[in-house]
Amino acid sequence: MNGAVSKGYKEDVGSRTSVYVHTAHTVTASVILLKKYGYTSVPHDEGIKYVLIPEGIRDFNWLEGLLKGEKISTGQYINRRLTHMDS
Repeated sequence: MNGAVSKGYKEDVGSRTSVYVHTAHTVTASVILLKKYGYTSVPHDEGIKYVLIPEGIRDFNWLEGLLKGEKISTGQYINRRLTHMDS
């Protein structure tokens, strides 16, 4: 969930991600905020299911830009073009 750091905890949490629950903020900020804890990217395991939990309009703006492959026209992510989950 979110930016979960599993490095060093493989025995406890496993090594594969089946479902990744996140917000737009998690996807865009976790690499920066959690880098010091070993988080390097959104998981991309084969067959993974991504579940977006919208926190507000910014998440809908982010999702619309991601799905349409267009620059986001309003809100916190304005003028960003998202092409994949770790944008």
